[in-house]
Amino acid sequence: MNLTSKDLLLLEHKVSDLLKTFGNTLSQEWQYTQQVSLKEHREPVTELDIKIEKGIRLELAKLLPDAGFIVEEGEDRKTEEFNWIIDPIDQTKNFIGQIPLFYIQVALVHKDIPILGAIYNPVSGQLFSASQGNGAKLNNNHITKNVKNILKESLVDIDFGGNSNGVDWKISVLSKLVEAAYRIRITGGAFAPYLTTSGIDAFVELDEKTKIVDQMPRIIIARELGLLFEPLQFKNYKIFIAGSKNVFEEIKDIISKSIF
Repeated sequence: MNLTSKDLLLLEHKVSDLLKTFGNTLSQEWQYTQQVSLKEHREPVTELDIKIEKGIRLELAKLLPDAGFIVEEGEDRKTEEFNWIIDPIDQTKNFIGQIPLFYIQVALVHKDIPILGAIYNPVSGQLFSASQGNGAKLNNNHITKNVKNILKESLVDIDFGGNSNGVDWKISVLSKLVEAAYRIRITGGAFAPYLTTSGIDAFVELDEKTKIVDQMPRIIIARELGLLFEPLQFKNYKIFIAGSKNVFEEIKDIISKSIF
């Protein structure tokens, strides 16, 4: 199966409409107490996570019947070529805590490379989307970004993660970035979609539990905006960096020197 840029643009529009539809449920429910269970230590899941994932999965299967699925809550059914990735509520802890920074995320990957992504904030009504060759959009309007090319002028958002592998190396990285950047925010990744709006200028993922599939919608949107968004390995530590080429390289150099 071959998908042209025209095919992907049509899929992007359909996926965007799906996220808005399912996002209506979240926008009506986020200020109410949710029933919560734990998938593992301190990893919450709500009934809405499961309900929305099932609903989106059924609709996506109609769009590309041969594509597989990599999902957050249910069972994966991965294929060798095309796979949908669904995160029904990214930032679940924010959703449970009635903090209006959570998202529905969907990506389409081809042989593990993201070719389409959509991220919807149901509280603000902001829908970030992109597909390969079609640029990045906010509410279907093409985005042109004023890119910061110097780290000392950049506001950097960091997902600091937990302490399962210790915190010393993260503290070392953080201290160097604080010295080098204009400002630092630590939001657990909640600001990451706002790379598109210049709300932040760079994003660094230091959470060793993060799976690459969790980043796929962000990656394709950032790349279609002309930014770098790449996974890196330093010793045993997995790190993601996003930003303009120059800022990306500055952050990469700082992390390398902090860890080695």
